[in-house]
Amino acid sequence: MAEDNDNVVEQEIAEGAPAKKQPPVPMESETLRSVTFLAAALPLIEEIVASDAALQKKVSGWNCAIQFKVKNDIPAAYVLFEKGTVSVKQGTHDKPVITMTFKNCADMNGFFTGKMILPKISGMSHLIILMTFLMKMMMKMKMLMPEYKCKTEEEKLLKVRMMLYMVAFALQEMSRGGDDYIYRLTKTARKKIIEWTVNLEEPAVHIRIDEGDIKATKGKTKRRPYVGMDFKDLDAALKVLSSEVGALDATRQQLVSFRGTAEYGIKVGNLMTRVGNLLMPVEEGK
Repeated sequence: MAEDNDNVVEQEIAEGAPAKKQPPVPMESETLRSVTFLAAALPLIEEIVASDAALQKKVSGWNCAIQFKVKNDIPAAYVLFEKGTVSVKQGTHDKPVITMTFKNCADMNGFFTGKMILPKISGMSHLIILMTFLMKMMMKMKMLMPEYKCKTEEEKLLKVRMMLYMVAFALQEMSRGGDDYIYRLTKTARKKIIEWTVNLEEPAVHIRIDEGDIKATKGKTKRRPYVGMDFKDLDAALKVLSSEVGALDATRQQLVSFRGTAEYGIKVGNLMTRVGNLLMPVEEGK
């Protein structure tokens, strides 16, 4: 993953007025990673279930919660199956049927990045639910890994949708978790909307930036975005989102185009890079 571009940060700050809002208290790095995984990656299970008719049928009768948490309950989130729907909530559930407890944030982060780290699992009596959840849902999240090659157009669509959502909602959580780079890059922005689309259509996601605070929303914005980043097609989106092609090269190759303030596109690329650097940092020696 590329390095965060501090030169662009300082240039943008100099051009804007001083921010009025106070920055949030920064979280410790591993804690911020865990919070971001639970708020931006775990909810992608909703998209996985929605894309698979057989899986929808299998979980249609489930009324239960599966809890993810670190040993001291912070951070924590749970997957709620209720009346044929699936959603992810932050915090702890009163009576989860299965609880996955990690001894610390580093272990939870390792689990989400594909390392062979297993949590302590309670609720083994619900084996069918546990195995379906782990093998049919969590395994599909491996599609997010850059090295995963999609086999069908349906997989391409799902992977692009999940990656766009993860980037946007990760930016939201990182801004609220006190990530210094994100704050410095966005603290002078006033109610600016950034939108990502594929061929000007879905899958799409947008964020609203206001003095360092970021709010992510699925789908296209109803307002005119300050900057729109549009991928030529699913293949182009995969190349850029998987860091196979850098943002500048992607623009030269016409894999992506920008609407609105083109210069701000550099900042958008830096925001995306920062997400990758936090969630999937390059390990030493690689």
